[in-house]
Amino acid sequence: MIRSLCLLAMFLLVPGFTIGPTAQRPTSKTLEIYVVDVEGGNATLFVAPSGESLLVDTGNGGPQGQGPANAVRDAGRIMAAASDAGIHQIDQLITTHWHSDHFGGMAELASRIPIRHFIDHGANAPDDFAHASADEFPADVPPRMTLQTIPFNVTGNPTLALPTGFSRSGLPLGMQVVGRAFDEPTVFRIGAAYEAAAGWIHQRPSLASPVAA
Repeated sequence: MIRSLCLLAMFLLVPGFTIGPTAQRPTSKTLEIYVVDVEGGNATLFVAPSGESLLVDTGNGGPQGQGPANAVRDAGRIMAAASDAGIHQIDQLITTHWHSDHFGGMAELASRIPIRHFIDHGANAPDDFAHASADEFPADVPPRMTLQTIPFNVTGNPTLALPTGFSRSGLPLGMQVVGRAFDEPTVFRIGAAYEAAAGWIHQRPSLASPVAA
Protein backbone atom coordinates (compact mmCIF):
# COMPACT_ATOMS: atom_id res chain seq x y z
CA MET A 1 0.00 0.00 0.00
CA ILE A 2 2.77 2.43 0.97
CA ARG A 3 4.73 1.61 -2.17
CA SER A 4 1.62 2.12 -4.29
CA LEU A 5 0.91 5.55 -2.79
CA CYS A 6 4.52 6.65 -3.23
CA LEU A 7 4.53 5.48 -6.86
CA LEU A 8 1.31 7.35 -7.57
CA ALA A 9 2.56 10.51 -5.90
CA MET A 10 5.81 10.28 -7.85
CA PHE A 11 4.04 10.31 -11.21
CA LEU A 12 1.50 12.98 -10.26
CA LEU A 13 4.15 15.37 -8.95
CA VAL A 14 6.52 15.11 -11.91
CA PRO A 15 5.62 17.88 -14.41
CA GLY A 16 4.41 16.57 -17.77
CA PHE A 17 4.03 12.96 -16.66
CA THR A 18 2.57 11.99 -20.06
CA ILE A 19 4.62 11.61 -23.21
CA GLY A 20 3.81 13.58 -26.32
CA PRO A 21 0.72 15.56 -27.31
CA THR A 22 -1.98 13.20 -26.05
CA ALA A 23 -4.77 15.56 -25.00
CA GLN A 24 -8.08 14.08 -26.08
CA ARG A 25 -10.62 16.81 -25.45
CA PRO A 26 -10.85 20.54 -24.81
CA THR A 27 -9.12 21.63 -21.60
CA SER A 28 -11.16 21.95 -18.43
CA LYS A 29 -10.38 23.82 -15.24
CA THR A 30 -10.21 20.86 -12.87
CA LEU A 31 -8.41 17.60 -12.30
CA GLU A 32 -11.06 14.87 -12.43
CA ILE A 33 -10.61 11.73 -10.31
CA TYR A 34 -12.77 8.63 -10.72
CA VAL A 35 -12.50 5.99 -7.98
CA VAL A 36 -14.01 2.97 -9.70
CA ASP A 37 -15.86 0.40 -7.58
CA VAL A 38 -14.09 -2.87 -8.42
CA GLU A 39 -15.27 -4.61 -5.24
CA GLY A 40 -11.79 -4.96 -3.77
CA GLY A 41 -8.42 -4.13 -5.27
CA ASN A 42 -8.09 -0.85 -7.09
CA ALA A 43 -8.88 1.10 -10.25
CA THR A 44 -8.57 4.90 -10.16
CA LEU A 45 -8.75 7.16 -13.21
CA PHE A 46 -7.20 10.63 -13.26
CA VAL A 47 -8.00 13.06 -16.08
CA ALA A 48 -5.94 16.25 -16.18
CA PRO A 49 -7.31 19.63 -17.31
CA SER A 50 -5.49 19.05 -20.63
CA GLY A 51 -7.50 15.86 -21.22
CA GLU A 52 -4.53 13.57 -20.58
CA SER A 53 -5.38 10.45 -18.58
CA LEU A 54 -3.70 8.22 -16.00
CA LEU A 55 -5.24 4.96 -14.78
CA VAL A 56 -3.88 3.24 -11.67
CA ASP A 57 -4.68 -0.51 -11.70
CA THR A 58 -7.47 -2.30 -13.55
CA GLY A 59 -9.46 -4.18 -10.95
CA ASN A 60 -10.17 -7.87 -10.53
CA GLY A 61 -9.69 -10.80 -12.87
CA GLY A 62 -7.77 -14.02 -13.32
CA PRO A 63 -8.32 -17.34 -15.10
CA GLN A 64 -9.98 -19.21 -12.22
CA GLY A 65 -13.38 -19.10 -10.54
CA GLN A 66 -15.16 -15.78 -10.98
CA GLY A 67 -12.01 -14.16 -12.39
CA PRO A 68 -13.13 -13.88 -16.04
CA ALA A 69 -16.56 -12.50 -15.06
CA ASN A 70 -14.94 -10.03 -12.65
CA ALA A 71 -12.60 -8.80 -15.40
CA VAL A 72 -15.55 -8.10 -17.71
CA ARG A 73 -17.42 -6.34 -14.88
CA ASP A 74 -14.53 -4.14 -13.80
CA ALA A 75 -13.40 -3.27 -17.32
CA GLY A 76 -16.96 -2.19 -18.00
CA ARG A 77 -16.99 0.07 -14.95
CA ILE A 78 -13.67 1.63 -15.96
CA MET A 79 -15.06 2.20 -19.44
CA ALA A 80 -18.09 3.93 -17.92
CA ALA A 81 -15.75 6.30 -16.05
CA ALA A 82 -13.76 6.95 -19.22
CA SER A 83 -16.96 7.70 -21.13
CA ASP A 84 -18.11 10.11 -18.44
CA ALA A 85 -14.71 11.84 -18.60
CA GLY A 86 -14.95 12.12 -22.37
CA ILE A 87 -11.71 10.27 -23.14
CA HIS A 88 -11.16 7.71 -25.88
CA GLN A 89 -7.82 6.26 -24.80
CA ILE A 90 -5.76 5.70 -21.65
CA ASP A 91 -2.51 7.64 -21.96
CA GLN A 92 -0.73 6.02 -19.00
CA LEU A 93 -1.59 2.82 -17.12
CA ILE A 94 0.27 2.17 -13.85
CA THR A 95 0.06 -1.35 -12.43
CA THR A 96 1.13 -1.02 -8.81
CA HIS A 97 1.77 -4.74 -8.20
CA TRP A 98 0.96 -8.18 -9.58
CA HIS A 99 -2.02 -9.26 -7.53
CA SER A 100 -5.07 -10.30 -9.51
CA ASP A 101 -7.30 -7.67 -7.88
CA HIS A 102 -5.02 -4.91 -9.21
CA PHE A 103 -4.15 -6.09 -12.74
CA GLY A 104 -6.82 -8.70 -13.41
CA GLY A 105 -8.94 -6.54 -15.72
CA MET A 106 -6.02 -5.32 -17.84
CA ALA A 107 -6.42 -7.63 -20.84
CA GLU A 108 -10.18 -7.10 -21.00
CA LEU A 109 -9.79 -3.33 -20.74
CA ALA A 110 -7.08 -3.25 -23.42
CA SER A 111 -9.49 -5.01 -25.79
CA ARG A 112 -11.98 -2.14 -25.35
CA ILE A 113 -9.87 1.03 -25.34
CA PRO A 114 -6.36 1.93 -26.57
CA ILE A 115 -3.70 2.13 -23.84
CA ARG A 116 -0.64 4.11 -24.95
CA HIS A 117 1.85 3.33 -22.19
CA PHE A 118 2.06 0.50 -19.65
CA ILE A 119 4.08 1.24 -16.48
CA ASP A 120 4.96 -1.24 -13.73
CA HIS A 121 7.85 -2.13 -11.42
CA GLY A 122 9.02 -5.07 -13.52
CA ALA A 123 9.50 -8.59 -12.22
CA ASN A 124 8.40 -9.35 -8.67
CA ALA A 125 11.03 -9.07 -5.95
CA PRO A 126 11.13 -11.60 -3.06
CA ASP A 127 9.30 -9.14 -0.78
CA ASP A 128 6.40 -8.62 -3.20
CA PHE A 129 4.62 -11.73 -1.84
CA ALA A 130 4.00 -13.01 -5.38
CA HIS A 131 1.19 -15.55 -5.58
CA ALA A 132 -0.86 -17.20 -8.30
CA SER A 133 -4.02 -15.45 -7.19
CA ALA A 134 -5.15 -12.79 -4.76
CA ASP A 135 -7.14 -15.43 -2.86
CA GLU A 136 -3.87 -16.97 -1.60
CA PHE A 137 -2.50 -13.68 -0.30
CA PRO A 138 -4.22 -13.33 3.11
CA ALA A 139 -3.15 -16.78 4.31
CA ASP A 140 0.54 -16.30 3.54
CA VAL A 141 1.21 -12.59 3.96
CA PRO A 142 3.92 -11.94 6.58
CA PRO A 143 2.63 -10.74 9.98
CA ARG A 144 4.55 -7.45 9.73
CA MET A 145 2.47 -6.44 6.70
CA THR A 146 -0.79 -7.55 8.31
CA LEU A 147 -0.14 -5.54 11.46
CA GLN A 148 0.53 -2.37 9.45
CA THR A 149 -2.52 -2.36 7.22
CA ILE A 150 -5.46 -4.62 8.05
CA PRO A 151 -6.41 -3.19 11.49
CA PHE A 152 -6.88 0.32 10.13
CA ASN A 153 -8.93 -0.92 7.18
CA VAL A 154 -11.32 -2.33 9.79
CA THR A 155 -11.32 0.49 12.35
CA GLY A 156 -11.35 3.37 9.87
CA ASN A 157 -8.58 5.30 11.65
CA PRO A 158 -7.11 8.08 9.51
CA THR A 159 -3.75 7.12 8.00
CA LEU A 160 -1.17 8.94 5.92
CA ALA A 161 1.72 7.49 3.89
CA LEU A 162 4.91 9.55 3.81
CA PRO A 163 8.11 9.09 1.75
CA THR A 164 11.15 8.09 3.80
CA GLY A 165 13.79 7.54 1.13
CA PHE A 166 14.73 4.90 -1.42
CA SER A 167 15.86 1.28 -1.32
CA ARG A 168 19.23 0.15 -2.67
CA SER A 169 17.51 -0.71 -5.92
CA GLY A 170 15.97 2.76 -6.17
CA LEU A 171 12.40 1.89 -5.16
CA PRO A 172 10.58 4.49 -3.03
CA LEU A 173 10.13 3.67 0.67
CA GLY A 174 7.54 5.08 3.04
CA MET A 175 6.00 5.02 6.48
CA GLN A 176 2.40 5.11 7.65
CA VAL A 177 1.12 7.59 10.25
CA VAL A 178 -2.04 6.52 12.10
CA GLY A 179 -4.25 8.90 14.06
CA ARG A 180 -7.18 8.70 16.43
CA ALA A 181 -10.64 8.30 14.94
CA PHE A 182 -11.85 11.46 13.19
CA ASP A 183 -8.55 13.27 13.96
CA GLU A 184 -7.33 13.84 10.42
CA PRO A 185 -6.01 17.36 11.25
CA THR A 186 -3.40 15.96 13.64
CA VAL A 187 -2.31 13.36 11.10
CA PHE A 188 -1.89 16.08 8.45
CA ARG A 189 0.10 18.27 10.86
CA ILE A 190 2.45 15.39 11.66
CA GLY A 191 2.90 14.69 7.95
CA ALA A 192 3.62 18.32 7.15
CA ALA A 193 6.14 18.61 9.99
CA TYR A 194 7.94 15.43 8.94
CA GLU A 195 8.10 16.47 5.27
CA ALA A 196 9.49 19.88 6.21
CA ALA A 197 12.16 18.32 8.45
CA ALA A 198 13.17 15.33 6.31
CA GLY A 199 12.98 16.82 2.83
CA TRP A 200 12.32 13.52 1.05
CA ILE A 201 9.29 14.99 -0.73
CA HIS A 202 11.65 17.11 -2.84
CA GLN A 203 13.71 14.17 -4.10
CA ARG A 204 12.84 11.92 -7.03
CA PRO A 205 14.25 8.56 -8.11
CA SER A 206 15.59 8.20 -11.63
CA LEU A 207 12.86 7.01 -13.99
CA ALA A 208 13.23 4.59 -16.86
CA SER A 209 11.59 5.65 -20.09
CA PRO A 210 8.13 4.00 -20.42
CA VAL A 211 7.74 1.63 -23.34
CA ALA A 212 4.93 2.45 -25.78
CA ALA A 213 2.20 -0.13 -26.17
